[in-house]
Amino acid sequence: TGPHYKNMEDALIGVKEGMKEKSIPIRYVQWDDWWMEKIGDIPGILSWTPKKEVFPSGFSDWLEMPLAMYAPMYSAQGAWINDYHWKTVNHKTSIPIDRKFYHDLF
Repeated sequence: TGPHYKNMEDALIGVKEGMKEKSIPIRYVQWDDWWMEKIGDIPGILSWTPKKEVFPSGFSDWLEMPLAMYAPMYSAQGAWINDYHWKTVNHKTSIPIDRKFYHDLF
């Protein structure tokens, strides 16, 4: 995150400000899956809740721009495993196969 940033939230705000100073337009940002809670090295997120040490303000509009988020797979021990239909692989990772999951989440 660099020597003068406390966390990634501060770093992204700094990047946005730097790009504005250089007149580089940004219309949205995309976050990969590195910011989500997961279990050790097992691929798959537990929930869409950001880690407090990464983004202390959570999903509030602190960046003041649209946000696209990416998640390749979910943990078989995830927060919603009993609420929707899933395809589970190796008892570790899962992929939601229930349309209601996406409707409820987004």
